[in-house]
Formats: sequence, C-alpha cells, structure tokens
Amino acid sequence: MTSGSDSHNPSNNPVIAPSTGTYNASIYLIAGMAALGGLLVGYNTGVISGAILFIQKDFHLNPTQEEIAKGTRYARDE
Repeated sequence: MTSGSDSHNPSNNPVIAPSTGTYNASIYLIAGMAALGGLLVGYNTGVISGAILFIQKDFHLNPTQEEIAKGTRYARDE
C-alpha cells in the first residue's frame, strides 16, 4: 500500500460522489417540491377558514361538529 494513494478518498470515487450537476438538480427539485407542498397547505388553510363560516351557517353546526368538518377536510388532502 502506498502512502500517496487516493483510492480511499470518497470524492475521487464516482459511485459515492455524484456529479455536481446531478447533485444540484436533485436539491432544487426537492426544495421546489417542498415549497409547493407548503404553498398548497397554506392555500387549503385559507380556503377552509373562509368556507367554514358558510358551512357553519348552512348546516347549523355546533363547535364540535365544526372541528370535525375542519379535521376531515385536512385529513382528506394529506
């Protein structure tokens, strides 16, 4: 075994270290998907908050039934 060998350096192994372009694209894709997911959850929260006023009036819901309606709406989207 020679002391100058870089065979055990992970950055020199193409199997362990992905190419720079692939690595950056993956990070941007994951970050974009996470941002889109957060945006959709926030949009859904705004929609149900506005709609619950009309749902409560139309169906004459008590607070417990209102919370069940909100919870089922959130559970359905996930």
